[in-house]
Amino acid sequence: MAYSREQLMTALRNADAAGDTEGARRIAQMLSSGDQSTQNQSQPEEQSLVGKATDWLTGGQSAGQIAEQAGRGLVNIPFDVLQGGASLINAISQGLGGPKVLDDVYRPVDRPTDPYAQAGETIGGYLVPGVGTAGSMAIGSLAEAANQKGDFAQNAAKNAGVNLAAQGVLSAAAKGIGRGITAIKGDIAPEVAKKIATSESMGVTPMTSDVIPPKNAFTRGLTQDAEGALLGTGSKRAEQYAKRSQLVKKQLEKYGEYSPSVVVDDLYGSLKSRKDSAGSVIEDITTKMGDAPVDTSKSIKVIDNVLTRANRLGKVANKDLIRGLSDLREELAKPDIDFGLLRELRSALRESIQGDAMVFPNSAKAATDAVERAMGADLRNNAARYLGAGEAARYVKANSDYSSVFNKVLNKRIANNLNKAKKEFTPELINSVVFSRKPSDIKRIWPALSEDGKNAMRAAYISKIAEKAGDSPTKFLTELNKLKSQSDGQIYNTIFSGRHMKELDALHEVLQQTARSDTANVVTQTGQSQANRIRTIGATATLGATLALESGFGAMMRLYESKATRNALLRLANTKAGTPAYERALNNAANAIRPILANDATDR
Repeated sequence: MAYSREQLMTALRNADAAGDTEGARRIAQMLSSGDQSTQNQSQPEEQSLVGKATDWLTGGQSAGQIAEQAGRGLVNIPFDVLQGGASLINAISQGLGGPKVLDDVYRPVDRPTDPYAQAGETIGGYLVPGVGTAGSMAIGSLAEAANQKGDFAQNAAKNAGVNLAAQGVLSAAAKGIGRGITAIKGDIAPEVAKKIATSESMGVTPMTSDVIPPKNAFTRGLTQDAEGALLGTGSKRAEQYAKRSQLVKKQLEKYGEYSPSVVVDDLYGSLKSRKDSAGSVIEDITTKMGDAPVDTSKSIKVIDNVLTRANRLGKVANKDLIRGLSDLREELAKPDIDFGLLRELRSALRESIQGDAMVFPNSAKAATDAVERAMGADLRNNAARYLGAGEAARYVKANSDYSSVFNKVLNKRIANNLNKAKKEFTPELINSVVFSRKPSDIKRIWPALSEDGKNAMRAAYISKIAEKAGDSPTKFLTELNKLKSQSDGQIYNTIFSGRHMKELDALHEVLQQTARSDTANVVTQTGQSQANRIRTIGATATLGATLALESGFGAMMRLYESKATRNALLRLANTKAGTPAYERALNNAANAIRPILANDATDR
C-alpha cells in the first residue's frame, strides 16, 4: 500500500510526539527514499557534537513532549509513558551521536509488524511545557555543562535530561493531583500540613502517595510495583513500617500492665473512703448534739397512723409489723431520747420487723419506709434546731452517703458485682465491672476512681487491644476503631478523655495516613497488581534490559515519593495553573527536586 507524503508527514509527527525515535527513523527513511530530489542533493556538513546538543536542547516541542511524558508517568503512570522515560534517555544519547541506551518498553498487546503501521502508531494526548521553558532550560544545561568536569556533550545531555524531567515531573504531576486539596497562594493546605507535621514529629515521614493517594486500580498497582522494584520505594516503606510498629509498642507500654486488683481495690477503696468520711460526719454531729432530748412527735404520729391501718385487718394483719411498731412507739415516747439513740432505733427498725423471716415481707415495706422517713425528718429537724441549718444539711448528706454510697455512685447491680469481685476476686466478676459494655456503667464508675484507678482502667483497655494487636499497626488500628465505635464512642470518650485522647487520636491519624506500609509487599498481591507488574517490568526482551528498566522505574518512583516532591506537588496543586505564580512555584519546585534527580542520574 502506498502512502502519500502528507500521510507520512502526519505519521512522522505522531511518532515524534510519542518519543518513538525508531519509528520516526523508519518514516524518515521512507520519506527520503520517496523523494528523489532530496536524494540527489548533497548531504549537509556534519555538525559538531556541541552543535547537536544545542539543537536537541532547544528543540522546543519535541523535547518538551518527551520530558512531559516522563513527568506525567509519575502521577498518572499509564504504561505507555514508561516508553516516554526510556525515550528521554535514548533521545539524549542518540542526539549526541551515541548509542541507544534502553530498549523499547513494549505494550501488553503485540506491536503491529507492518513497518508503515509501526511508523504511524501514536501515543499522543500529552500536554507539553512551552518552547520558552525548554529553551531557557537548554541555556542553563549548557552553562552547567561548561563548568562540569568530564565530556561537555555528555554533561550537557545529562543536565538537559535532569532539568526537563524535573520540570515535566512536576508540571504533569500537579495536573494529575486535582483540586481536592484547597489552599491559597500556593501554600500547602493547613489541614494537610498539620497531618504531615504530626507524622513527622513522631518520626514517620508520609510519602507522596500517602497524602495524594492513587486514584484507580492501575495507578495503585504501579505504586505497589515500585515498592518491590530495584532501587524503588520498598526501603522507605520498610522504614515507615518499622517506625510505626515502634510507635504502637511505645503506646502500649506507656500505660503498663493491667492489674485487675488495682481497679477493683481503687474503686472499692474510693467508695469505702466516702462511706467512712460520711460516718465521721455523722459521728461529729451526734457528738455535738450530746444527750439533749430530741422531739420525736413526727415519728410517733406516723407510727400511730400505720398501726391503725394494720389493726383494721384483724386476725390477718401482719403481727410482726404491729408488734415491732408498737415497741418502737413505746421507746420513742420516753422523755430521755437523745439524737444518738434515735438514730440507733431507726437502724434497728427493719431487723425488728423482719424477725425470723428469711426475707423482708412485702406487706411491711411501705409502712416501714414511711416510719423511717418520719424518724429521719425528726433527726434533721433536731439537728437544725440545736446546730443550725448548715449542720443539718451536712448531716443529711452524710447519712445518705453512709447508707447507700455504693448504690448511689454505681447502681445496685454494679455495687453487687463490685462487692463480689472484692470478696471472690474472679476474672469474670472483675471484668464485669471494668469492661462493662454499657456506657452508663462506665460513666458511673469513672468519677469514683482516683487518678491511679483511672490509669489502671486505661491500662485495662490498652492491654485488651495489645492482646489482639501485638505490635501490628494494622491490628492496633482495627481494635482501636472497634473501641471508638462501641456505643457511639461513649466508652472511649470517657476513658481516654483530654490529653490521653489527643495522643491516641494523633497516633491513629498517623497510622491511618501511612497505612500503605502495612501491606507493601507483605500480603499476597492481587491479580490486578500482578498484571501491572507483568505489563511494566516483564515485557522486555532481555534480563539486562529488564533490570535496567526496573531500576529506572524504581528510582523515578522513589523521586516521586520523596519529601521534596510531595511538598512541591501539594503547593502546585493549590496554585492556579497558567499564572505567573504557578510558573514561579513550578520552577522553585523543579529546583527543589533537581538535586535528587541529578544524584540518581549520576549514580547510574
